[in-house]
Amino acid sequence: MAIHRKPTVTNPQASTNVESFIEQGGSVPLAPKKEKAKAIQYTQLRLTADEVELIDKAREGRRPKPSRHAWILEAIYEKVNTETSNQT
Repeated sequence: MAIHRKPTVTNPQASTNVESFIEQGGSVPLAPKKEKAKAIQYTQLRLTADEVELIDKAREGRRPKPSRHAWILEAIYEKVNTETSNQT
């Protein structure tokens, strides 16, 4: 491994500017605020073993087989669409 000499400062005013800039400090950038509509709200769902088995059987016929979570979300969206279209 080669050893090099410490670089010399060619412009001493430039190093003073850098040091003064560092001394000014700064602030941490703020994270963007989440919109309420897009925030995830967790919901607990309780199913019997028989209900989970029925869901898994329904998923088997699909290629690619969706996850249980995706299948349940799809069923919810279908039900919501049916219910909202009947109201108009």
